Amino acid sequence: MSVQEQPTIDAAFTVCPKCGGTIPQGDKCVLCAKVKPKRRQHSSRWKPVTPRSTVRSAIRLLWLRSRERQEVLKRARYTCGRCGTKASKALGKEVKVEVHHKDGIQNWEKLIEAFYEFLLVSPEHLECLCDACHSAEHTVDPDEGGDAT
Repeated sequence: MSVQEQPTIDAAFTVCPKCGGTIPQGDKCVLCAKVKPKRRQHSSRWKPVTPRSTVRSAIRLLWLRSRERQEVLKRARYTCGRCGTKASKALGKEVKVEVHHKDGIQNWEKLIEAFYEFLLVSPEHLECLCDACHSAEHTVDPDEGGDAT
């Protein structure tokens, strides 16, 4: 059906050829307009906004700055535990030592999923609070046996 053959409901309205909805004459159909779809309610199919690669990079940065990693480097005096090579920043003789997980990182995917499950949740489960209200929200109430989270 062409634009000229569109059935009219009233002189001020017309029928959308795509969805059949009523639209004001000369306007675009709100239902068919290119509008970003609203995010679904929280469900197991809700897709996170933060890319997995960003989460993985953030976890890696956390590890690189961790006290546990620094403790291992100090304990080993910045020396390789296998060949004895010492870390060096001397020009032309740069050597880096790294901290290795002896048991390996068993499952990056489970670690990333935990971030999505507990930290990067649907926006419905988040709210914006000032410092005072946020602190009050995390204060333990002894009568309720609450947990300061």
